[in-house]
Amino acid sequence: MNSTNLTKLSSVILVGLALTACGGDSNNNEHTSDIANTQSQSEKIECSNGIPKNLKTAGSGFYDEEFFWLSTDYDTQNNEQFVIYSNILKNGVLFQNSTNLLKNAQPLNGDSGSIDYLLTPSKLETTNKSTLTSSGIPLGYVLSQNNDSAQFVMFTDSCNLSSDFQVSTHIKRVDLSGKKISELFTYSVNSKGQNEYKYLTNNLVHYMIWENPKIGEKIKNSQFTFPQGSIIVFNDQEIYSAPVITFSEDDNVDKKNLDDYISSHPLSTGESWKKDTMGGLNVLYAINSTTGKYVYGIDPIVEMKGNLYNTEWAIPGNFIQYISDYETGQEVNELYFNKTAIQTIADAINATL
Repeated sequence: MNSTNLTKLSSVILVGLALTACGGDSNNNEHTSDIANTQSQSEKIECSNGIPKNLKTAGSGFYDEEFFWLSTDYDTQNNEQFVIYSNILKNGVLFQNSTNLLKNAQPLNGDSGSIDYLLTPSKLETTNKSTLTSSGIPLGYVLSQNNDSAQFVMFTDSCNLSSDFQVSTHIKRVDLSGKKISELFTYSVNSKGQNEYKYLTNNLVHYMIWENPKIGEKIKNSQFTFPQGSIIVFNDQEIYSAPVITFSEDDNVDKKNLDDYISSHPLSTGESWKKDTMGGLNVLYAINSTTGKYVYGIDPIVEMKGNLYNTEWAIPGNFIQYISDYETGQEVNELYFNKTAIQTIADAINATL
């Protein structure tokens, strides 16, 4: 797995993976589904293109305030540049939208990204309807929150709120009041001699430190100071109750069937392939031969409509913990700013443009 894929999958929570069910009423644009844990079992959710019309988030907490995501994206000339996105909760749905905080700000890309399917043991869903609306792009649903903890549901075209699609999250706040921009560049050196950055995400490390060190140094050495009330936030818990597999139409594998794939992809000693069925589809994944537990670092293969697809996945448990255990040297995969903090970052970036 590379850092880009890790970033993409970790952000299943806040970058929006979407899907509709295969079979049954999956071809309908509108249908109803039961709300889990937040409203009475008798109350139904009307779903239109992945947007529930009467979803209510129980409790209060982090998602009640607008927060921002600093990342990079490509402009129309295919040049990579900084972008700042706004995230806001409306009627139980978390939306992401572009901002004009940066010079030459570009609009948010209106498509749903590279993820077409989301597969769990209970269901295959699609994410094709996670497109730009007047409120932004829908990322998913917040069923409930309690201060810094929340129950998040991944976006699906059918508004599927079942437990397989839920993620229990917890955020950690870092107060940057009075600190310089350089605080974001803090890192430690692990046992392999690799830099493990505390706050910078994988894509920002790649862009500012490896690809454009001059830009990174200018921002790092900026004299801008975070004013009182500046907060950054990152997830320190993302607990999945079931395996979640994501893939797209472009992820075809040039093999005839799962047996063909197994014969051409031998595993290390102590690991073995296991055939299984998830959401009505045949899947192949690696397990520990002794314990039978999932081997996270080996991507599953999904068989669908006569084709094989290479995928990414999250396994049950705390995603943050097991990618940390497996991917030594990886930085955090998400970092969010409140309005006060992001304005300081934007000022520092604009000074380099």
